[in-house]
Amino acid sequence: MIDVLAQYPLENLIINVPTLLRLAHRLTDQFELESDLFSRLAALGPPSKGSTTTLEVASQAGQQPYQRHGFTFVGRDGNTIQSVALIPRSSRTSASVSKPRPAPLIVLAPGLNTDFNALLYVGDHLASHGYAVAALDFPFTGANRVSAAIQGLATIPPPNAWYSQPLNVSRLIDALAARWPGQIDSRRVGVLGQSLGGYTVLALGGAQLDWKNLERACAVVNDPNQVEFNPAVLWQCKDPSDVVKRADFSDPRIKAVVAVNPVSNPVFTAEAIQTLRTPVLIVSGTADVFAPPLSQQLIPYTSVGKATSVLAVFDKATHLSFLAATGKLPAWLIGPDPEQAQRDLKALSLAFFDQQLLGKDTMGGLMPSDAALYRAGQPLQFLLKRQLTPGQLRAIDPILSPATQ
Repeated sequence: MIDVLAQYPLENLIINVPTLLRLAHRLTDQFELESDLFSRLAALGPPSKGSTTTLEVASQAGQQPYQRHGFTFVGRDGNTIQSVALIPRSSRTSASVSKPRPAPLIVLAPGLNTDFNALLYVGDHLASHGYAVAALDFPFTGANRVSAAIQGLATIPPPNAWYSQPLNVSRLIDALAARWPGQIDSRRVGVLGQSLGGYTVLALGGAQLDWKNLERACAVVNDPNQVEFNPAVLWQCKDPSDVVKRADFSDPRIKAVVAVNPVSNPVFTAEAIQTLRTPVLIVSGTADVFAPPLSQQLIPYTSVGKATSVLAVFDKATHLSFLAATGKLPAWLIGPDPEQAQRDLKALSLAFFDQQLLGKDTMGGLMPSDAALYRAGQPLQFLLKRQLTPGQLRAIDPILSPATQ
């Protein structure tokens, strides 16, 4: 603050005391809610302690050999996009026929300022269990482009270019089907994305973008008497009028969605989330300051109408807990026990995709009732819920900010 004040151009600094007091109360309420969110959610069940045996088994690597292939394809804007594919050396075979059948495909969508390596550990796990896996670096939001733009080595990405990321995932699926015909089942696809990649996979699964709601929410955020500390909302409100007014980015080949710390609100309204065609597993961390759990995951999940969908909430997990290769970042930014968080994501993703793409009941074994609390206590407890209603959320947080409603 001293450095900021030293650069202030006027001799006097005028402070809007009412706004400052409202901000202080709001931050205090948010801090208290973050501390109690997991226990309040757990009390809704009430959840029961479940055996972790199935979870531990699902986190173990499979026996399926696979090969890694680096390749490029041309994106929707003519960009050359770096990608990687993990292809089973011999696809699954049916019990009734000896001819190999194509492997179901999983596509990984990374978040802002990351690349496909951040989630590739999940891809390796799924490939070892017989899935074909592909991942890509998004041309405008990937780590290389963001770093180059900061250093002045590349142009600043156009405003809101990330909204059209689902189209590049569809292009990737097309490229895979053409490159490995007969080995990949491009009609049976699951997608897993984190942060902005989480937005991407929700849109691919059928959630319709609501530009009018985005502009209304951003008008509130841009009010000089309002102070917004939700980075996910601020990011969506960067030039909200300069967007392509396309609502539908869905791909009918997508059959299952895993969204980790997704950015989803206000671009997806309750009605938009209801248009999801596919079951969804939403993964949330209570200490996520970049995509806060209440506004970006819990509120949207209350509008998911499919009984086969699941909400996973990890206590004290952050926006980076589920990413590999986070470097020497401070512990408060990564969260407790990221290795355990990543093992859990591998297990939950495998179980969810097995259930939705192969018809296996692994997920039922992981969650035998409406809610199950696993690994109660420190350092990383979590719960799973199939149902969460708006009324239950209001009981947790009676006062929701306009940008989160």
